[in-house]
Amino acid sequence: MKPKKVSFYILVFFLVAIGFINPVAADPVYYAEQYYLMYVDGMTNNQLVIFRNIDFLLRALEAPFAPVVQSLDPKINSQEQYIRYKYLFKMHVNLLLVKSYLQLGSRYDKENIYFYNYLYKNEILHSLEFARYFYSCVFYYWEQVLIFREKAQEFQKYRINIDLWEDEYYKLKAGLIDYGSIAKDRINRIEDEIKYIQTWPDQYYPEDSGENNSSQG
Repeated sequence: MKPKKVSFYILVFFLVAIGFINPVAADPVYYAEQYYLMYVDGMTNNQLVIFRNIDFLLRALEAPFAPVVQSLDPKINSQEQYIRYKYLFKMHVNLLLVKSYLQLGSRYDKENIYFYNYLYKNEILHSLEFARYFYSCVFYYWEQVLIFREKAQEFQKYRINIDLWEDEYYKLKAGLIDYGSIAKDRINRIEDEIKYIQTWPDQYYPEDSGENNSSQG
């Protein structure tokens, strides 16, 4: 199921309010490729940048494609090649969304939990719940990645001139990338950690239990 988008519109409003996004652009943004080019490439720990990237990527998936002469591949010379270009574009953008949600999840994830973190139990639980939510968003976009990879395969002999997308296509086809399994494994671990944390009061602090108090009396 596709993740709800209302939260991102609220976030964008917030970003505009603090001046992170300029609401009045010098040039109108209309085409999918324009939104894609607003994506900030590379791994980043800045949460606002990640959210902004997600918003631009979602807009890129909804916007119409630019005319062929304005595409990101200036050497397209056939209709079949252009169709493959559009499928690989959507595959690539969905893959960037997958990576963005994994980035967000990792910001709230806590892989190493020790019993002496007990004093921060509630904070850790909230953080893990955020991580679990962001990881769960991966599945829809990962499914879209595989769908568009499959569609692009119908035009496999019409290779385009964007090596990054083509390399991603062949890695996906060979099964060398499986972000769905990564997200699933992280969610399973988080759920185990949540159960583990919920046992802390009795397991590590018996002096706080009623049984301990009654024995002292």
